[in-house]
Amino acid sequence: MADNEYVKVYRGQHGSYLNYPQGDNDKILGGLCYIFGWIVSLIILLGVKPLSPFLRFHAIQALGLHIVIVVSLIITYVLILFFIGFCLLPFVFALAIYQFVIGIIIFTGSDHRVPWLGNYVEENYI
Repeated sequence: MADNEYVKVYRGQHGSYLNYPQGDNDKILGGLCYIFGWIVSLIILLGVKPLSPFLRFHAIQALGLHIVIVVSLIITYVLILFFIGFCLLPFVFALAIYQFVIGIIIFTGSDHRVPWLGNYVEENYI
């Protein structure tokens, strides 16, 4: 059964990484990726080298979401010089809170896919 699901993941069936058996720490490490940002995501991707598609998906998605937050924060700070950035600052903080909430969702054992990033991560990296 597990081999069958493993083959489905690598053939690219949408959402099939959820059917693959998860390890005991996958939910904990996946939640930590979102809460602590890029440092924990890179440690998990490069140091732990997860075999679990669930953990790999969430580590890459958390890393991508954190990169989006940092880039939007830089753009916002540049636009603050022109007083436009003050209007964009609440959206950047909302993204940061969204990332923290996703971490809590993963801790509780559910799954969450960022609408514009999750499909890209699953199609290209899982």
